[in-house]
Amino acid sequence: MKTFKAFIVAAGLLLFLQVSCKKEDGSPAPNVDWSFLLEDSKGLSNQLRISSAYWVFGNPYNLHGNEVNYHLTEAHGHPDHISDIEATDVKWILDVETYLLDYTNHQLYTDIDQRIDHLANQVAGKESNISMFYIADEPYLNGKQITRAMLETAIGKLKAKIPNIPTYITFAHNYFSTEENDKAGTQPGSNRGIPSNLDYVSFDWYSNGTDGSSKRNIDELVIPTLKKLKEMNSTIHILLTAEAYNGTLSDEQLPEAICRYWDLACTDGQVVGIDHFTWADNPNFQGLTSLPKSQSIVKALSKEIRLKRADVPTDNKIPVYEYLDAHDNANNRYEYRYDTWFWQGWTKTTYLVNDVKFYIRPAGEANSKSLYLCYVDKTDEVNRGYMFIDHRLSTEPELSGEKLAKTSKLLGSIYTTQQPGTLPLYEFISETKGNDHAYALNPEEYNGKNGYKLSNGIQPLGYVYPSR
Repeated sequence: MKTFKAFIVAAGLLLFLQVSCKKEDGSPAPNVDWSFLLEDSKGLSNQLRISSAYWVFGNPYNLHGNEVNYHLTEAHGHPDHISDIEATDVKWILDVETYLLDYTNHQLYTDIDQRIDHLANQVAGKESNISMFYIADEPYLNGKQITRAMLETAIGKLKAKIPNIPTYITFAHNYFSTEENDKAGTQPGSNRGIPSNLDYVSFDWYSNGTDGSSKRNIDELVIPTLKKLKEMNSTIHILLTAEAYNGTLSDEQLPEAICRYWDLACTDGQVVGIDHFTWADNPNFQGLTSLPKSQSIVKALSKEIRLKRADVPTDNKIPVYEYLDAHDNANNRYEYRYDTWFWQGWTKTTYLVNDVKFYIRPAGEANSKSLYLCYVDKTDEVNRGYMFIDHRLSTEPELSGEKLAKTSKLLGSIYTTQQPGTLPLYEFISETKGNDHAYALNPEEYNGKNGYKLSNGIQPLGYVYPSR
């Protein structure tokens, strides 16, 4: 396992363990449970069923179905582009603001009934593919000034004409609240609130990036706002709108932010999924279509949700994640897992998900060998006073000559000969105690970096699919 530099320095220990859980010399106390070092996956929580993104299908210049196909569970789009959405295997969240709400005059459209009739004709026969109707985006803010009563009327009319399709609204910050605020131009508290006939709700509140991460934003803003929303409606389905654009955080920072939103979603039974903002580019910022690291994380998380829904992606590829030891950047120690759940251990291990490094196929593919995650026990070698495991990828589950902490875990197949769309996967090994391993599709990616070198000359471990 990768080294825990934090445990050498007492100040670092305070970030992750209570004082009562360590001895004065900084080594772990006997009562500390280190079993999490051998945990594989607890899985994303059972209530999570949705992984979506805003405006995948927005206008003729913003059609990204080929990017979300086989990955997301739902995608936002306008009914005018329903033929493009039909070409994908995702469910549709149809944006129907323009059928209901006259933002210019701050009212319902005077011909709202005719507009809903037109919508009904557009979706006729396709209702089973529609996950939700997206009623409004930040309707109480200046420039829109729609009231809760208007929203309830619009939802009622829509449900009467097209029944059995849930409705969904995203509010700005905490402006679903009926409390007064000092923001000029927003609807007063008496006109705000969660519509009584709404089915799904979310809110926007993104970090400003000043601390280089989204942790403070989650802890100080998102969690309290989520609590307020739940107090107002304890039964409504909630989607967390995760920041997934470079307006506040870079593509290097966003994977952590996205995973923190998923972490929060996993801990709250009223949250049923994540809606990522945003997929499509904007003149003012880039969305996931232009953010390769963040996009790969969202796709991989979405695949896990699809498996929970028994909605197996057609391409049937398994992501393998790379993690970085955020508390030991000088050594660049790496970790690999086949699922995202390991990132929930970051408060203990300081490992943060970095990227989807590559994809493999399920075990049993032709021209392949099984790929295993092996738990090599280096505790005696490094002599740190706690369990030290090197998680290594191998086609040999027993890893001859190595001491294993537990039985190796089957991940999937790695091809023995190059197949269409695959690239060679190289293994690197560090010269430090514990011989940490790293993996890359580029034979020069880690070579010579902080003591890493190719462990098997130029011979690849096998062949895998690139993450992008």
